[in-house]
Amino acid sequence: MKQSKPVCLAALIMAAAVVLTAAWPVAAADYVVEYEMSLNDVVVSIERSMIVNDDQRIIISSETEMIAPQPLKMRSMLILNNFTRRPETYYLEADVRGATQKLDVTFTATQCQYRAEHASGVQNGTINLPENYLVWENNVWIQLMYLVSGLEWEQEAVAGVAGASGTVAAAAAPVAPGAFKAQVLIPTTMSLLSVTIEDRGSEKAAIEGTTLQARRVALNFGGTLIMDAWLDPETRIPIKISIPAQKMLVVRKNLTLIDPSDPAAEDLEVEEDLEADEGAATETVEEETGAAGEETEAGE
Repeated sequence: MKQSKPVCLAALIMAAAVVLTAAWPVAAADYVVEYEMSLNDVVVSIERSMIVNDDQRIIISSETEMIAPQPLKMRSMLILNNFTRRPETYYLEADVRGATQKLDVTFTATQCQYRAEHASGVQNGTINLPENYLVWENNVWIQLMYLVSGLEWEQEAVAGVAGASGTVAAAAAPVAPGAFKAQVLIPTTMSLLSVTIEDRGSEKAAIEGTTLQARRVALNFGGTLIMDAWLDPETRIPIKISIPAQKMLVVRKNLTLIDPSDPAAEDLEVEEDLEADEGAATETVEEETGAAGEETEAGE
């Protein structure tokens, strides 16, 4: 099933993983996904992402090329623990106006440590995080599948989201059946945003003359960014994303299931592992990680 390349919005913005201990319905398969983003019906960004699962980790790597509002090339990698569903590390490298910017972040249960390299120097720091925080790098569209992975579809919400005592952690408090509130960290700005994620039920999603069965989810980031996302009901990989206030539309152009028996697929996985190990070695030497790049407003 052919569909195209993912897109990015305005500037430096990437890295996301969800950390709720509720449902994790994402299929344990490997995919290559491509998105295309348009503003005012003009294509401005292309993103190509890969999801790789192994026994211990989920690796989400993305490459983005932006045409407008400014030329930008960006690579990122987010590594999640396959058992706890917590983010472990995030890496970003971007070429902005000919200058290279790098960001390394290491996550723990309640903190993240970061190291950011940019034209003005190196910045290191630590951010305290609430329990059960979420992580999403704004405009890395494939990562929405993890941002919403703690959301139970409406018919399962009451039993699935609430704990044995009928409550959940304050960071992910239910607001209605099929909805929850959470605190989301945007790595490149090292800022926390409140988000309400709500299941809107099953719908048909039309993309480029093809109609697909989807689950519609509404995301409201404190009223500053409001979007609708149509997700594959099984994998939760986004099919289409819309931000009407910005006249922005993201469409999944290609979804390819990686065949583990294909030698080319093995080469891809080896490359991801080498990059991940190289990043881990850097962290050991420096005992720090980083996050920054170019500061951006959420949704811009």
